[in-house]
Amino acid sequence: MQIIIPVFRRSVRVPWQIAVAITTAAMISMLAFVSPTVCPSRAPSAPATFPIEASSLPQHAGEQLSHLAGCFSVRYQFVEDGEHDFFIKDAVEYMHVRTDEANTAFRVHNYLIPPERPDLAFLHWVQIWRPMEDGRWHLRVEDGAGGLRYQGPGMWRFNQWEGQPARAKKPTRDLPRQDYDLLERRNTLQITAQSWIHSEINLKLRADGTPVASELGWIVYERMENDDACVFARSLPSKE
Repeated sequence: MQIIIPVFRRSVRVPWQIAVAITTAAMISMLAFVSPTVCPSRAPSAPATFPIEASSLPQHAGEQLSHLAGCFSVRYQFVEDGEHDFFIKDAVEYMHVRTDEANTAFRVHNYLIPPERPDLAFLHWVQIWRPMEDGRWHLRVEDGAGGLRYQGPGMWRFNQWEGQPARAKKPTRDLPRQDYDLLERRNTLQITAQSWIHSEINLKLRADGTPVASELGWIVYERMENDDACVFARSLPSKE
């Protein structure tokens, strides 16, 4: 199976293995209406019981994070300048939500499922959410090997979280580029029971702080009606 990826004003056809590798950096989501054929109107799975004090959950943050769990159809869009833009659609990802061993933080594990080979699903990234004393929540994002991707505090407002991680490392999709070194991010998550959206406004910087480019990106996670593709991935958290 091959996937078409627009690169430098051209559509490049690449094997799915390469497209899967590229998506390991994609953390930004497309703002779009939820498709009723993909995201049926149904009650979400009952959230797990988390032993974190209710007073530390502003705007029901624990309930919102529980909505991240499930099997999702995912599409990515990054728009920079028409030449460095990047798009992927119809990815399938499984999300598992739990608390850490100390019961003081939420862990969201994302598993990327290769097309036509769900038995090769692998850990894509991990989010670690921890309530802070001032009412904000700290988000740490790690890659599948436990390396830091970015981190920083943010505020919940109803079902939306917004934060600005500073000086994040260059994403995998841009590793071949030599014109910049770091990202200044502004992250927003908008969460519902049927879907959730992760948007970013990025400023690409050289190591000395010189701006090189701006980027706007989205990832949309739409809950799948038929989640057979996630059957194998559901077994992975128990093996970690």
